[in-house]
Amino acid sequence: MATTAPTLEARTALGAGALGKRFADALDFAFERHRLQVRKGSRVPYLSRLMSVCALAIENGGRENQAIAALLHDAVEDAATGQGRTFCARSATCSAATSARWSRRAATR
Repeated sequence: MATTAPTLEARTALGAGALGKRFADALDFAFERHRLQVRKGSRVPYLSRLMSVCALAIENGGRENQAIAALLHDAVEDAATGQGRTFCARSATCSAATSARWSRRAATR
């Protein structure tokens, strides 16, 4: 199913508005988690991908929680030490199902 981009008039009502401290904390966390990684087959910082996903979320009507989820989606999925899960729980961007999945995953590591 094809989707169309919002019209310019519709975009005026979209977006998160000003982003707060939680977003800044998430950006810091993502930076620390991925700062030494590069995109496969290139020297492009991996963080650029996360920032692009985050920008797409915001530009298409996402609120701060969705922007944070977009920014942290790989940090949360890949965190071997449970740091992503801890940040996710602290920032209240995870659902109960995600939290339960992380608990199971952490128990097997």
